[in-house]
Amino acid sequence: MFTSARSVVTILAQIVFTPIIVKLYSPEDYGSFGFVLAMSNIAVTVFSLQYDKALFLPSNEKDIQGLKAICLSLPFYFSLLLTLVLVLFHVPLLRLGGVEGIGKGIFLVPLLAVLSAWSTTSQRLVSVRYRYKEGFLYGSIATVGAKITAILHGVLVGGHFVGLALGEIFNRVMIQFLNDRVILKDRRSMRLEYLRLDRYWWVLKKYKDFPKYELPAMTLQIFSRQIPIYWIPSVY
Repeated sequence: MFTSARSVVTILAQIVFTPIIVKLYSPEDYGSFGFVLAMSNIAVTVFSLQYDKALFLPSNEKDIQGLKAICLSLPFYFSLLLTLVLVLFHVPLLRLGGVEGIGKGIFLVPLLAVLSAWSTTSQRLVSVRYRYKEGFLYGSIATVGAKITAILHGVLVGGHFVGLALGEIFNRVMIQFLNDRVILKDRRSMRLEYLRLDRYWWVLKKYKDFPKYELPAMTLQIFSRQIPIYWIPSVY
């Protein structure tokens, strides 16, 4: 019930706020943001190696904490790697995709991807702890807040696809903060020890079927769904 209600809130927020947002942002802004979001969606699928889905399986706290550490550390390292690749090759990559106008905005891809991975992990943990009601209440706040952020940027700064991206960034940051600090009351959710992968090899091995089978399946699904976003800019 609460999961469905949250989806309804998301749809209603689209209906209420989208007419305002489209008056503040141009089709070019939406196109640039769509490309950045599509890239980050593929990146986040790879960043977590789909280990976040394994959070529903273990019945002991050790495995849950181990999976949580993996789902926080892997996206962090992958985002650093992707940022390095973009620093070195972002110009030819933009030219290849026909989206040179995005410019330095392409560096929003690793940021959105890592924040998406972390917020997804916190969402999984909320479900693992059976906190569906709180997830609905606070998740709805984050959804509406993201739309308002985009509107405020458009009004105060002007229409630019970065404003749309800031709305998504706000959404992901708020989801993780509210889930970790308010719902789960976990004030040590981002401990530095989670970045030590050598301490969690046993988790990688125990749940290896997720990167082995789920990762290629989800990557193909996400990529095929977003193929039009990659070829449309080069045609129009």
